[in-house]
Amino acid sequence: MKRINLDHHAASPLLPEAWEAMMPFFIEKNGNPSSVHALGVIARDAIEKAREQVVRFMNAGEAAEIVFTSGGTEAVNTIIRGMAALEGNARGHFVCTAIEHPSVINTLHGLVRSGFRVTEVPVDSQGFVDPDEFEDAVEEKTILACLHHANHDLGTIQKIEEITQRMNRINIPVFMDCTYSGGWLPLDIEKTPIDFAAFSPFRFHGPNGVGFLYRKKGKLLRGLMTGGGQENGFRPGTENVPAIVGAGVVAESAARNMKSRRQALFGLQNRLWAKLRDSIPSITLHGPSLGTGRISNNLNISFDHTEGEGVVLLSDMQGVACAAGSGCISQELKISRVLEAIGVAPGSAKGNIILSIGKDLTENDIDHSVDVITQVVNKLRSMSPTWSESHQNQPNWKPKQSILKEFQTEK
Repeated sequence: MKRINLDHHAASPLLPEAWEAMMPFFIEKNGNPSSVHALGVIARDAIEKAREQVVRFMNAGEAAEIVFTSGGTEAVNTIIRGMAALEGNARGHFVCTAIEHPSVINTLHGLVRSGFRVTEVPVDSQGFVDPDEFEDAVEEKTILACLHHANHDLGTIQKIEEITQRMNRINIPVFMDCTYSGGWLPLDIEKTPIDFAAFSPFRFHGPNGVGFLYRKKGKLLRGLMTGGGQENGFRPGTENVPAIVGAGVVAESAARNMKSRRQALFGLQNRLWAKLRDSIPSITLHGPSLGTGRISNNLNISFDHTEGEGVVLLSDMQGVACAAGSGCISQELKISRVLEAIGVAPGSAKGNIILSIGKDLTENDIDHSVDVITQVVNKLRSMSPTWSESHQNQPNWKPKQSILKEFQTEK
């Protein structure tokens, strides 16, 4: 059975050219970049090449402004906690949107327990934050404005140019979370007034175990760890050379192929949504309509009278991987914080799934996935009393049956 990945946000397949570039650094070029001998020099040169590739990827200026980390989460923590560390006992203030990624929100909440203050600016029903409200949330002691480029749940592309320019005019440092947009949305840091940014290469066909952050030249930021002098003394610890090499390759590839990738994904995204909408009644798209306000690799949808986790589990049994937008904790269904923030009713939120696509998918993959998801939703609804009561006369309605047994038989 062929497996189709509609959960590229969780893991995207590594580019073959990235693997080819990485492989020698696992075997014959496995030197420590801090060593003075030839193998160390080769490894060190490879890191600097990757740094230059990343710089060109975001048009960031000097290479010293890029710091490699173990992933996007470490990059986020380093920026937020590093800014807090500069304050000492001043107990500064942060401003962010109400729908930031957990790595941002949870880090900020941790700082609140240490005496810092955080203002979460609400968003509208599509996930957009109002630039006026965001600016109004700034205080005299605001030390950092945290904003995502594209939302990790909804795919909403924030109005970054307007918001960052406003922050720049009032001298508030800006951190932009690009861990979901990196590689899929163009970003010219020379033209966008941001001070810090975080990226996750594995979400644009890079390796796991590596991330990178951008720090504007001259901006103060305190490192979180002590040790050796790696990454210009900012991030100590022996570097993950193969992963850094792979990150450089995928960054270069993304910059070179950005336009064609976005066009291809937009076509697949439109096909996926159109076929789902035509095949499944009572389906809702959360976030902006498909187009300029939404990243082209995301669909956040809900099915009435179903549970998202059931759709994910049973779709996986048929070879289609997707993500549930809600989680089951201690027998209680906990809806997405993001869906709650945009006002989605609990009944709709519990039937939520997130579909994320990548460059490796084909139209046939999309069509087959729609067939599988449609079959799964129909079967789950056949077990739902509320759906049965209101749809008994519909052709897709069937009496209750053992869904697990039926799927095992089909396999």
